[in-house]
Amino acid sequence: MTVRRFYLFLVLWICTLIDVETQRDSGWWECQRPTFDNGYIVPRREMYEHGSTVQYGCNPTYKPIMEPWWGEMTCRNGVWSQTPSCIDQKQCGPPPIVPHAKPLVSQETYDDGLKLRFLCERGYSSGYTIYATCENGRWTSPKYNCRAQGRPCLSPPPQVKYAVITSPYQSEYAEDSKVVYECVRPYKIDGTKESWCREGKWVSTPRGCRKYGCDVKQEIYSTYNVQDLPSAVFVAEGESHLFYCKQGFRWYNHTSRDYQDIAEGQCKNEHMIYPTCDYFG
Repeated sequence: MTVRRFYLFLVLWICTLIDVETQRDSGWWECQRPTFDNGYIVPRREMYEHGSTVQYGCNPTYKPIMEPWWGEMTCRNGVWSQTPSCIDQKQCGPPPIVPHAKPLVSQETYDDGLKLRFLCERGYSSGYTIYATCENGRWTSPKYNCRAQGRPCLSPPPQVKYAVITSPYQSEYAEDSKVVYECVRPYKIDGTKESWCREGKWVSTPRGCRKYGCDVKQEIYSTYNVQDLPSAVFVAEGESHLFYCKQGFRWYNHTSRDYQDIAEGQCKNEHMIYPTCDYFG
């Protein structure tokens, strides 16, 4: 490597470091110009600042996979809000949405003339074959819908204190569908965690959320050689609590391998495991 090339490399390296430090100082990262086939970006640059919005278009005989004939995306801390993609004008992108149904084949693009079949979700039926056809780059509208079998539940699942349901709310729940409850810590489901829609009613609902952990009293047994607490506390299952050793006593920490004035206890299987401080005269 010649001296001239060496200095050129050194200058480029320093400029790169300065650019990285500048981005770190600002708290935001820039985006590189996205590359994709059969399309272009406006305005065209190598790098784009955080918050920059650009438009993209496709070459003749191509189109954006989602938008009509142009698309838009924004740089957000080094990542673009979407990935641009140009497909053949006669191809179709994502299929239409059929409530309570899913396409039999899920892929990014579909060829012209393809007939896509939809299957109803559990608890729903149609009585007819539901399909949409990709015709010259556009989907035809499905003629039929999926209807709930039996008697659906039109009211939301029963509320359980200190709990949520792990799936989004629906205005209607099909016969034989279920929801799952989850309690906020330190609570735990008491009984079954599921509720089922049967004949228009919710059955098998959890009894409630039970506090799961250890109740630690203010007064501690003298055998542990730790000070009494200012007040009783509750320690959630699996969590730790700190205790102060009595004067003249210290607790041996097996992790750091030294003696300390503060001892650590833990709640396991709803039983508080107290630490024991040793005499340190």
